[in-house]
Amino acid sequence: MYNGVPADTDVLLAGTRMWRIYEDGKPYSPDSFNPCKRDLVDARNLDLRKVKRPDQGRFDPVHDPAVCPGGAALGKFLYVGLGPGAVVGEGILRDRDIPVGPIPRAWVHGLGLVELEVTVAITVAVLDDQASLLKINQDSSLTSYDSADYAATRVTCTNLLVETPTAFGVRYQCRNGLDERAAMLIDRGSTEMPIRIVNRGCIDEPGWAQETVEKGLFESYGRVFD
Repeated sequence: MYNGVPADTDVLLAGTRMWRIYEDGKPYSPDSFNPCKRDLVDARNLDLRKVKRPDQGRFDPVHDPAVCPGGAALGKFLYVGLGPGAVVGEGILRDRDIPVGPIPRAWVHGLGLVELEVTVAITVAVLDDQASLLKINQDSSLTSYDSADYAATRVTCTNLLVETPTAFGVRYQCRNGLDERAAMLIDRGSTEMPIRIVNRGCIDEPGWAQETVEKGLFESYGRVFD
């Protein structure tokens, strides 16, 4: 259980590049922070063969004041990979049964890739090293639990961000890529976050986006598409 101590922090420096996979053709910009106030669902006793997987991410802020006082002030959120391998792990391989052979190209059908740049340094809570996790009475399970336990990880993350007011997100180890890092950023009600789009493209089509994803898949995981 989180012990209420402010988390260690680090800085994503101006110029840091980040990547995000998004559904192509949506009306919102791929650098938009998600305003969804997603229901907190404990899925540990759900039979996912019979019911749909709850629509919630590992660290989505919990806005219910009865569960996480102060959580609503964290505002909107955005998940990003801090490298091409990270965005492949989080955006393509996560929650998949990985086949023995090539990765099905159908998995990226209709998806786009955007490269973002930090324009002003962003402070984030550190969840990707042993000492920082121990300080807040956590271990690697915080970033490695599967989706059935996301209710617990959401509550923990929300509470530690409430207690770490200088942090505009968390940096963590990818479950599907132990050498990769990702971040969940929050806006704390700000109307504009210091990030900008550098490049974007459809992964289905030959070009920058497809090449970047294929390179990340091969260099970080030793896999190729069919």
